[in-house]
Amino acid sequence: MERPTHRLIELLDQFVATNKAGHWDQELLARIGALLPHGDDPGEFVLIADRAQEEYFIIPVDDMIAILRRWVAIAPTDPNAKRALGVYMYGKASEYDEESQALIREADAAEGKGA
Repeated sequence: MERPTHRLIELLDQFVATNKAGHWDQELLARIGALLPHGDDPGEFVLIADRAQEEYFIIPVDDMIAILRRWVAIAPTDPNAKRALGVYMYGKASEYDEESQALIREADAAEGKGA
């Protein structure tokens, strides 16, 4: 059986490609959302997080936050997951500032950084 998270990154890539071609595919965004709860491969989320700011910038902020939240959910002790979510959220909207800073502090503490 195909791993669901591989399809997640493929759908994100497809969404970006269709957007570059001038089409906003709301149905594809819905498919990404429906597939998200089945994502269970932290490695896939690492790849997504690495591409979030530059390649996936067109993905709606709330959708990308949901994707990165899923990584934190499946890898709650991984400081990289918390940092990726915190850094992505930081500056997106003031409603995320407190949570993003808390996530970054948690990630730093887990790695022995900061006070």
